[in-house]
Amino acid sequence: ASPTALNSLLPVDHIRAGFVTAYCLSSDGQRVAYVAGQRSVERHELFVTAADGSGTPLLLHAFEGPGFVSDDLGYAPDGARVLYRAGASFQQQELFSVPDDAGAPPARLSGDLVAGGRVLPGFAATASGALVVYRADESEDERVELWSAPVDGSAARLRLHAPLAATRDVLEFKLAALGERVAFRGALDTD
Repeated sequence: ASPTALNSLLPVDHIRAGFVTAYCLSSDGQRVAYVAGQRSVERHELFVTAADGSGTPLLLHAFEGPGFVSDDLGYAPDGARVLYRAGASFQQQELFSVPDDAGAPPARLSGDLVAGGRVLPGFAATASGALVVYRADESEDERVELWSAPVDGSAARLRLHAPLAATRDVLEFKLAALGERVAFRGALDTD
């Protein structure tokens, strides 16, 4: 079979052209979520469409002014929600989820960010799909901590460790493949 374009026609202005920057497949392979400058070259927004090209792309996260959804996106394990980072600038990315049928508006999963704070790349959903774990400097700029939040945004996020001393960070984390445990590496001592 010949290739099928899944996105709509992309805009072109006198200097730039819109383009698809990232995509992911639902766990059943039926839907594709993608980030594109599809409505404007100044906004990278989140869309979803049928993987076989049979439908019209559906806008999941829109921006009224400049803004973008980052290339860091993925489906929750049950395939019902898309997890992604978005913001008005690269320096102020927040974590969101949205049903892939656009049945509800995007839910912000990260807490209020301090000035200069952002959610870092590399979030992960637990095997059950109930929670997402992520790193962010939410409570103090440049102090990266480990957080979890319900994938649907139904409750506030939770820090997964005691408060960190000055100049201490969580550097990375791994989720257990079959469980709800998380291991992480970081400089947590008070020295």
